[in-house]
Amino acid sequence: MTFTFTGTDNIGVDHFVCQLTGPTPSAAANCTSPKSYTGLADGSYTFSVYAVDAAGNADPTPATWTFTVGVAPDTIIDSAIDGANTNIANGGTTPTNSMTFTYHGTDANDAANTLTFTCELTGPTPTSQFDCNSGTAQFTDLTDGSYTFSVFATDPAGNADPTPATWSFNVDITPPDTIIDSAIDGDSNAVAPSGATPSNSITFEFSGIPASDTSGFECDIDGSGFTACTSGVQFTSLADGQHTFQVRALDALGNFDPTPASFTWIVDTIEPTTTILSAFVPDNSGFAINDGDTTDFHSIEFNFEGNDGSGTGINHFVCNLSGPTSVPTDDNCSSPKFYDNLADGTYTFTVKAVDNVGNDPSASFTWTSCTSSCTSSGRYSNTIC
Repeated sequence: MTFTFTGTDNIGVDHFVCQLTGPTPSAAANCTSPKSYTGLADGSYTFSVYAVDAAGNADPTPATWTFTVGVAPDTIIDSAIDGANTNIANGGTTPTNSMTFTYHGTDANDAANTLTFTCELTGPTPTSQFDCNSGTAQFTDLTDGSYTFSVFATDPAGNADPTPATWSFNVDITPPDTIIDSAIDGDSNAVAPSGATPSNSITFEFSGIPASDTSGFECDIDGSGFTACTSGVQFTSLADGQHTFQVRALDALGNFDPTPASFTWIVDTIEPTTTILSAFVPDNSGFAINDGDTTDFHSIEFNFEGNDGSGTGINHFVCNLSGPTSVPTDDNCSSPKFYDNLADGTYTFTVKAVDNVGNDPSASFTWTSCTSSCTSSGRYSNTIC
């Protein structure tokens, strides 16, 4: 503190005497204006000064000035560590829901270990002011949003830091959601979830919601592990059988969708087998004939079967008869298949087993019907009419 003063006297002021009382006192002594005192400890003081004339007469009522020294401490935040033990910069963002702060204070007049602290957190999960004298403050179960942590030191005299130390940060623990938009096989056909395809390749399109919070994706095929990928990822040379594709969106902080979008389908590139078991004329109660034979009957009945092994299974059969008598193709036939009223001539019967992805190999049987000029009147012969 610095004081300036003056005095008046009828014969003139010879000198002044100054004194300071308080926690850091200064004894009465001759002084001049201005008078300064430094290194004052916190507390209440009284400065007094009186004039003395040349005759030695002193002012009986010294001038006084009472004041209080209160040097406020400073507060410093040392660290901000999130729940993943990562340093979060002032204004930064954490992908965890907890933060721990360390801090200390300095004071010109008081030892650091005599300071007390008051903390506060504002934001979506706020706290009121609370004592935090340990030098560490931890906050847990924080929801998404923007926060400001503040702390100020107070010295033993009750002087509080008028400008608390502050640290702003954001919490973002909510990952984006993931949607598979399409699955297109190598034949450019859409594949439905849990569906099947005769193609051994497939392309997936996908997206994250919200798009503004999506910075990337990770994909997995058949449990091989998630790796970085982009929409439009393609898988080729897939083995026959069931496959599962998963994709998860990530935000800029590395938060990933905990429930990846999943798509399961079946690859079935192996054709089923179609077998014509037998052909009987005039029907199954009659006589068996072989492929390429000739018969004098005008009707025939075929027995057949299909086997798809480990594929998706037989869906249906398609039967077709070509020859002199026009017969519409039966797109959903079953064994046995009977044809009647056939004119003379050579016919070919074709049957296809169609599996659940459309694989459809065929088997065929050719014979000649001759009812007017056959060389034998029995069951059948190899004679062509």
